[in-house]
Amino acid sequence: MFDYNTHKEFGSGDRICYHGVCDMFRNPKTAAWLYAVQQSDEPVLVLSSSMDIGDHPATNRGRVYLLTNADSVRFYKNDSFIHEYTHEGTDFPHLSCPPIEITDYIGSQIAENEDFAPEQAAFVKDILNESSRFGMNHLSPQSLQKMMVLMQQYGMTPDDAYRLYGRYIGNWGDKSTVFRFEAYQDGKLVKELKVAPFEKRVLTAKVDHTDLAEESTYDVAAVRVCMTDQNGNPMPYFFGALGVEASGDIEIIGEAPVLLRAGMGGFYVRTKGKPGKASVTLCADGCESVTLDFEIAVK
Repeated sequence: MFDYNTHKEFGSGDRICYHGVCDMFRNPKTAAWLYAVQQSDEPVLVLSSSMDIGDHPATNRGRVYLLTNADSVRFYKNDSFIHEYTHEGTDFPHLSCPPIEITDYIGSQIAENEDFAPEQAAFVKDILNESSRFGMNHLSPQSLQKMMVLMQQYGMTPDDAYRLYGRYIGNWGDKSTVFRFEAYQDGKLVKELKVAPFEKRVLTAKVDHTDLAEESTYDVAAVRVCMTDQNGNPMPYFFGALGVEASGDIEIIGEAPVLLRAGMGGFYVRTKGKPGKASVTLCADGCESVTLDFEIAVK
């Protein structure tokens, strides 16, 4: 369930086991959302990939999945509708809300934008979509057969394939690609997700409770921190220090600054025996600071 500290013979060389679906501060990793989508109280829509071409070998995104508990998800690329996905035909039929693999990045774009015959456009689309998942060197026999037809009947060359891949899949040198996903439940839009090139960092913090009460001992609150992009998507390559400053009758448990690993982290605060208001301010380079306010009662 959670990462945890362990002994020297276990873990990843730093005495930490990282195989939880959440980190030590209960921040969810991508795997956690596979469990979250099995409930129906709150809508969930998460993508398993950053969609950054440069984040993948040979610009192949590989097998990318949508994790959602909605009925369907509509996929848009630069505001052009590409495909609507449902849970039907899944490789995981025993899950109530299985992952949905993205198998089409093109939609009708080739047929509309290229001067191709209908069969030619369909074959090119199939080959490019398959190569985006498995790579050009691992195409199925069916795609290899289609490739032979394109070369023999339509005179297409490998250079044509790379040009079309760059235009419709890789988007190298093209305008920035923005992916948008809309989740629908019973025909109603319940969740949106936008994945776009990085523009700015956004520091977010959640606290489990802000009304602290001392009785026989001090009270403690857990603060979970995440560094995201402008669209709220976690930044898994962010490893940096987080400045934390307490004000009022509250103090930080542990050392400051707080380190974020894979864009996530956390810390705890405790009361000091006096009632009143208190706050904690978090800051990091390149983004706006965040202040959390607390109310302390002593009984």
